[in-house]
Amino acid sequence: MTISESRAAQVLYAAHEIWNRRDLAALLELFDDDMIYWSNVGTASAETVLHGKADFLAFLNGLQHMEGLSVPHSFRFRDGVATANAEFYLRDHRSGYSHSGTFRQVLTFRGHRILRMDEYHDAAALSSFLALLDSEASEP
Repeated sequence: MTISESRAAQVLYAAHEIWNRRDLAALLELFDDDMIYWSNVGTASAETVLHGKADFLAFLNGLQHMEGLSVPHSFRFRDGVATANAEFYLRDHRSGYSHSGTFRQVLTFRGHRILRMDEYHDAAALSSFLALLDSEASEP
């Protein structure tokens, strides 16, 4: 079953809306059990690759100390692949530091669920922000 353009748009926009509410259970319902999350920002390596809902949930739980908001726009759909840009804002509750920017998402689907989500951030800027938070959290 191939997803329609309108349904793909609904799923993508719903994912952002649900993430903004931090309803992780509802967010995971939008993803296939065999889902893959990929981002060009990582910790020890240059990227993050997560397989399955359990790994994705653990990753999302690790972000719970941050307030965040993402707003997608510029949705496109072609050959079963959805793309969009998103504006985002993150604020760390512990330090008060914040970061904002844009990223690109590419989604593929299995049925009406997200099978793979790739995110392309300004890796240098976001990595620097996350490293700053890590250094603040590790200080005595």
